[in-house]
Amino acid sequence: MNRASDSRQGYCPTRIIDVGLIRQEILHPLVRKDSYAKGLDYATLSHCWGDIVPLKLTQSPFSTLKGGVPVSQLPKTFADAVIIARHLKIRYLWVDPLCIFEDSDDDWKYESSQMHEVYSNGVLNIAASGAPNSSQGFFSERNPSTLTPCKVTVKLPDKPSLDYFMQSEESVKWQLEEMSVLHRGWVMQERLLAPRIVYFGKQEIFWQCS
Repeated sequence: MNRASDSRQGYCPTRIIDVGLIRQEILHPLVRKDSYAKGLDYATLSHCWGDIVPLKLTQSPFSTLKGGVPVSQLPKTFADAVIIARHLKIRYLWVDPLCIFEDSDDDWKYESSQMHEVYSNGVLNIAASGAPNSSQGFFSERNPSTLTPCKVTVKLPDKPSLDYFMQSEESVKWQLEEMSVLHRGWVMQERLLAPRIVYFGKQEIFWQCS
């Protein structure tokens, strides 16, 4: 995936995660901005923190996180985001609690002022829409009937029959608006600025492109 010719103009966040290869177990979660060329393709993650995030970047364990973290030790939502990014062949991922020092007011203030750049310059925003916290993950049991459009066959005299596939647009919109991830503080910037978003809900998956 090469977007060097698009409108991003070589922007990259201060810190991003190198998700590595499909079967790579050790994740290198912090790639310093000054250590890679600008303009790399990266995805962003939209998720609900819930009551607690079991893994986040702070100044004290920075050296430990920089050395690598097993994917199996990540919260499920983060681990699933890594899986999705890898399968989409997007090498880098931005996750706010792993890319912002959560115990530094100065770092948080600076990084929060860059959110418009982070979301608008990513390749894709991956939204864990059906997960109320970081332990729920993206994937759940789905009812196939909610994903299968209704087939209606129309027969007219002296004409071949025609098949129409129908699905309620209002039903899709209602399910999307009820998702937990859309009731967060950053949701407006994410939805307006991300070039495309894939929402993983409890029953369905939705795409939105700007």
